[in-house]
Amino acid sequence: MRETWRGVVEINPPGKSVELGVARYVPDQEYCRRVEYQATHAKDSEPWRPSIHMPRWASRVTLEVTGVRVERLQDISPEDCIAEGIEFSRASFMPHGFRLYGEPGNTFCTDPIASYRSLCESINGDGAWDSNAWVWVVEFKVIKATGEKA
Repeated sequence: MRETWRGVVEINPPGKSVELGVARYVPDQEYCRRVEYQATHAKDSEPWRPSIHMPRWASRVTLEVTGVRVERLQDISPEDCIAEGIEFSRASFMPHGFRLYGEPGNTFCTDPIASYRSLCESINGDGAWDSNAWVWVVEFKVIKATGEKA
């Protein structure tokens, strides 16, 4: 999975000629001491590389697509709602994070589809659910996560 990043490099790695200055923009794994990701590091004056230029070795998560299909938004299953981030907490469903979604006038839902509908409309605007748009469903499995070897 690609994201905005920068490589923090060794200025003078062992066995290489002495270089002056600080370079944090190289894609060469040989010189890279670590990778920083804009999502988890403060934005500063140093340059960031766009996600399209992230080499696979710098990725924190590698996913393998296992299936692709098209379906209507309202055909989502309760299991797929949960896979989208709606989770059961105590006696009701809510998404990951601190923001709670629910049926109008309520904070929580007892139905994952109702909770997902609320999340969908909060992201895409009122009427998004009722439009019942065609959507891509992409299924995947995690091949490599942070700290693991692929």
